[in-house]
Amino acid sequence: MRKNENVCRYDDLGENRNRIYVRLASEKYFEDHIKQIPCDRYCDILMICYMKIRVSQNSFITMVINNEHLKNWGMSEAELKKLAWENTLRDQKATIDELHELLMELAGGSKMSINAGENHKEDFKVYVVSNELREYGAVALFYPGVMKKAAQRLGSDFYVIPSSVHECLIVKKDENIKPLYLRDTLRCINKNEVLPKDFLSDNIYQYDSAADRLVIDNL
Repeated sequence: MRKNENVCRYDDLGENRNRIYVRLASEKYFEDHIKQIPCDRYCDILMICYMKIRVSQNSFITMVINNEHLKNWGMSEAELKKLAWENTLRDQKATIDELHELLMELAGGSKMSINAGENHKEDFKVYVVSNELREYGAVALFYPGVMKKAAQRLGSDFYVIPSSVHECLIVKKDENIKPLYLRDTLRCINKNEVLPKDFLSDNIYQYDSAADRLVIDNL
Protein backbone atom coordinates (compact mmCIF):
# COMPACT_ATOMS: atom_id res chain seq x y z
CA MET A 1 0.00 0.00 0.00
CA ARG A 2 1.07 3.64 -0.34
CA LYS A 3 2.96 5.04 2.63
CA ASN A 4 0.37 7.80 3.01
CA GLU A 5 -2.56 5.42 2.65
CA ASN A 6 -4.02 3.00 5.13
CA VAL A 7 -7.01 0.74 5.33
CA CYS A 8 -7.23 0.92 9.10
CA ARG A 9 -9.88 2.37 11.39
CA TYR A 10 -10.79 6.06 11.10
CA ASP A 11 -13.91 6.96 13.04
CA ASP A 12 -14.25 10.72 12.59
CA LEU A 13 -16.17 11.37 9.38
CA GLY A 14 -17.09 14.98 10.17
CA GLU A 15 -15.96 17.53 7.60
CA ASN A 16 -14.08 14.79 5.80
CA ARG A 17 -17.31 13.55 4.21
CA ASN A 18 -16.72 16.30 1.63
CA ARG A 19 -13.27 14.85 0.91
CA ILE A 20 -14.35 11.34 -0.04
CA TYR A 21 -13.53 10.62 -3.69
CA VAL A 22 -13.40 7.89 -6.31
CA ARG A 23 -10.22 6.69 -7.98
CA LEU A 24 -9.02 3.81 -10.12
CA ALA A 25 -6.75 1.07 -8.84
CA SER A 26 -5.16 -2.09 -10.10
CA GLU A 27 -7.00 -5.26 -9.17
CA LYS A 28 -3.60 -6.89 -8.84
CA TYR A 29 -2.32 -4.29 -6.37
CA PHE A 30 -5.35 -4.65 -4.09
CA GLU A 31 -5.89 -8.38 -4.53
CA ASP A 32 -5.32 -9.07 -0.82
CA HIS A 33 -7.82 -6.37 0.21
CA ILE A 34 -10.63 -6.61 -2.34
CA LYS A 35 -13.04 -8.33 0.04
CA GLN A 36 -12.46 -5.58 2.62
CA ILE A 37 -12.95 -2.64 0.25
CA PRO A 38 -16.20 -1.40 -1.34
CA CYS A 39 -15.37 -1.30 -5.03
CA ASP A 40 -16.61 -1.76 -8.57
CA ARG A 41 -14.72 -3.79 -11.14
CA TYR A 42 -14.22 -2.73 -14.73
CA CYS A 43 -12.38 -5.56 -16.49
CA ASP A 44 -9.00 -5.62 -14.68
CA ILE A 45 -9.45 -2.20 -13.06
CA LEU A 46 -11.07 -1.34 -9.73
CA MET A 47 -12.99 1.78 -8.78
CA ILE A 48 -12.41 2.41 -5.09
CA CYS A 49 -13.22 5.24 -2.66
CA TYR A 50 -10.71 7.15 -0.58
CA MET A 51 -10.67 10.02 1.89
CA LYS A 52 -8.30 12.98 1.93
CA ILE A 53 -7.49 13.83 5.54
CA ARG A 54 -6.01 17.21 6.38
CA VAL A 55 -2.91 16.90 8.58
CA SER A 56 -1.79 20.53 8.29
CA GLN A 57 -2.90 23.68 6.53
CA ASN A 58 -1.51 22.57 3.17
CA SER A 59 -1.00 18.88 3.65
CA PHE A 60 -3.26 15.86 3.29
CA ILE A 61 -2.92 12.12 3.58
CA THR A 62 -5.18 9.67 1.80
CA MET A 63 -6.99 6.68 3.24
CA VAL A 64 -8.64 3.88 1.29
CA ILE A 65 -12.15 3.36 2.65
CA ASN A 66 -12.97 -0.15 3.76
CA ASN A 67 -16.02 -2.01 5.06
CA GLU A 68 -15.08 -1.34 8.67
CA HIS A 69 -15.24 2.40 8.05
CA LEU A 70 -18.75 2.06 6.63
CA LYS A 71 -19.81 0.09 9.68
CA ASN A 72 -18.43 2.74 12.03
CA TRP A 73 -20.04 5.56 10.06
CA GLY A 74 -23.41 3.82 9.67
CA MET A 75 -23.15 4.27 5.92
CA SER A 76 -24.15 1.84 3.18
CA GLU A 77 -21.94 1.03 0.22
CA ALA A 78 -24.44 2.69 -2.12
CA GLU A 79 -24.41 5.88 -0.01
CA LEU A 80 -20.60 5.89 -0.01
CA LYS A 81 -20.34 5.58 -3.77
CA LYS A 82 -22.97 8.24 -4.38
CA LEU A 83 -21.20 10.68 -2.06
CA ALA A 84 -17.77 9.87 -3.51
CA TRP A 85 -18.91 10.46 -7.07
CA GLU A 86 -20.64 13.71 -6.16
CA ASN A 87 -17.49 15.01 -4.49
CA THR A 88 -15.23 13.79 -7.31
CA LEU A 89 -17.26 15.43 -10.06
CA ARG A 90 -17.47 18.66 -8.03
CA ASP A 91 -13.83 18.98 -6.96
CA GLN A 92 -11.79 17.11 -9.58
CA LYS A 93 -12.72 18.43 -13.00
CA ALA A 94 -11.70 16.34 -16.00
CA THR A 95 -9.03 17.55 -18.41
CA ILE A 96 -8.10 16.33 -21.89
CA ASP A 97 -4.80 17.73 -23.13
CA GLU A 98 -2.13 16.93 -25.67
CA LEU A 99 0.72 15.11 -23.98
CA HIS A 100 3.47 17.50 -25.04
CA GLU A 101 1.68 20.31 -23.17
CA LEU A 102 1.81 18.34 -19.92
CA LEU A 103 5.06 16.44 -20.25
CA MET A 104 6.87 18.38 -17.57
CA GLU A 105 3.99 17.81 -15.12
CA LEU A 106 3.96 14.04 -15.40
CA ALA A 107 6.24 11.95 -13.24
CA GLY A 108 8.39 10.02 -15.68
CA GLY A 109 6.38 11.58 -18.47
CA SER A 110 9.26 11.82 -20.91
CA LYS A 111 9.12 8.07 -21.44
CA MET A 112 5.37 8.10 -21.79
CA SER A 113 5.46 10.32 -24.87
CA ILE A 114 5.50 7.11 -26.92
CA ASN A 115 7.23 8.34 -30.05
CA ALA A 116 5.44 6.39 -32.74
CA GLY A 117 7.97 7.61 -35.25
CA GLU A 118 10.29 4.84 -34.15
CA ASN A 119 7.96 2.27 -35.70
CA HIS A 120 5.67 4.29 -37.98
CA LYS A 121 6.22 6.77 -40.75
CA GLU A 122 4.22 9.51 -39.09
CA ASP A 123 4.01 10.54 -35.47
CA PHE A 124 0.59 10.49 -33.89
CA LYS A 125 -0.85 12.66 -31.20
CA VAL A 126 -1.23 11.32 -27.70
CA TYR A 127 -3.74 12.93 -25.33
CA VAL A 128 -3.81 12.81 -21.56
CA VAL A 129 -7.06 12.36 -19.65
CA SER A 130 -6.71 13.35 -16.00
CA ASN A 131 -8.01 15.94 -13.55
CA GLU A 132 -6.88 19.44 -12.77
CA LEU A 133 -4.89 18.23 -9.77
CA ARG A 134 -3.06 15.51 -11.77
CA GLU A 135 -3.80 13.33 -8.75
CA TYR A 136 -5.65 10.02 -9.16
CA GLY A 137 -6.92 11.50 -12.40
CA ALA A 138 -7.27 8.30 -14.45
CA VAL A 139 -10.82 7.98 -13.16
CA ALA A 140 -11.75 11.12 -15.13
CA LEU A 141 -12.06 8.91 -18.21
CA PHE A 142 -15.15 7.41 -16.56
CA TYR A 143 -16.86 10.71 -15.82
CA PRO A 144 -20.22 11.06 -17.61
CA GLY A 145 -19.67 12.13 -21.21
CA VAL A 146 -15.86 12.28 -21.11
CA MET A 147 -15.26 9.36 -23.49
CA LYS A 148 -17.72 10.78 -26.01
CA LYS A 149 -16.11 14.21 -25.70
CA ALA A 150 -12.68 12.67 -26.27
CA ALA A 151 -13.92 10.82 -29.36
CA GLN A 152 -15.33 14.07 -30.73
CA ARG A 153 -12.06 15.88 -30.11
CA LEU A 154 -10.01 13.14 -31.78
CA GLY A 155 -12.60 12.71 -34.52
CA SER A 156 -12.44 8.96 -34.08
CA ASP A 157 -12.75 6.01 -31.77
CA PHE A 158 -9.59 5.59 -29.72
CA TYR A 159 -7.26 3.34 -27.80
CA VAL A 160 -6.79 3.87 -24.09
CA ILE A 161 -3.37 3.36 -22.54
CA PRO A 162 -3.90 3.09 -18.75
CA SER A 163 -0.51 4.55 -17.93
CA SER A 164 -1.06 5.02 -14.19
CA VAL A 165 -3.68 5.72 -11.55
CA HIS A 166 -3.05 9.42 -12.18
CA GLU A 167 -3.82 9.58 -15.90
CA CYS A 168 -4.82 7.63 -18.98
CA LEU A 169 -3.37 8.24 -22.41
CA ILE A 170 -5.60 8.06 -25.45
CA VAL A 171 -4.63 7.62 -29.09
CA LYS A 172 -6.82 7.88 -32.17
CA LYS A 173 -7.63 4.55 -33.80
CA ASP A 174 -5.82 4.42 -37.12
CA GLU A 175 -4.66 1.67 -39.45
CA ASN A 176 -1.05 2.80 -38.90
CA ILE A 177 -1.32 2.44 -35.14
CA LYS A 178 -0.87 -1.11 -33.94
CA PRO A 179 -2.45 -1.94 -30.57
CA LEU A 180 0.18 -4.65 -30.04
CA TYR A 181 2.88 -1.98 -30.21
CA LEU A 182 0.97 0.16 -27.71
CA ARG A 183 0.53 -2.79 -25.34
CA ASP A 184 4.18 -3.84 -25.53
CA THR A 185 5.28 -0.25 -24.88
CA LEU A 186 2.92 0.05 -21.92
CA ARG A 187 4.13 -3.23 -20.39
CA CYS A 188 7.76 -2.27 -20.81
CA ILE A 189 7.18 1.06 -19.06
CA ASN A 190 5.09 -0.56 -16.32
CA LYS A 191 7.85 -3.06 -15.67
CA ASN A 192 10.74 -0.62 -15.65
CA GLU A 193 9.40 2.74 -14.54
CA VAL A 194 5.95 2.77 -12.95
CA LEU A 195 5.86 2.30 -9.20
CA PRO A 196 3.67 -0.58 -7.97
CA LYS A 197 1.38 1.85 -6.14
CA ASP A 198 0.78 3.77 -9.38
CA PHE A 199 0.38 0.75 -11.67
CA LEU A 200 -3.07 0.46 -13.27
CA SER A 201 -3.12 -2.15 -16.05
CA ASP A 202 -1.00 -4.02 -18.58
CA ASN A 203 -3.85 -4.05 -21.10
CA ILE A 204 -4.83 -1.67 -23.85
CA TYR A 205 -8.49 -0.69 -24.04
CA GLN A 206 -10.48 0.58 -27.01
CA TYR A 207 -13.48 2.88 -27.05
CA ASP A 208 -16.33 2.36 -29.51
CA SER A 209 -18.19 5.66 -29.76
CA ALA A 210 -21.18 4.19 -31.61
CA ALA A 211 -21.81 1.73 -28.78
CA ASP A 212 -20.43 4.09 -26.12
CA ARG A 213 -18.43 1.14 -24.80
CA LEU A 214 -14.91 0.67 -23.46
CA VAL A 215 -13.41 -2.82 -23.62
CA ILE A 216 -10.02 -4.50 -23.40
CA ASP A 217 -8.48 -4.83 -26.83
CA ASN A 218 -7.89 -8.55 -27.37
CA LEU A 219 -5.38 -7.79 -30.12
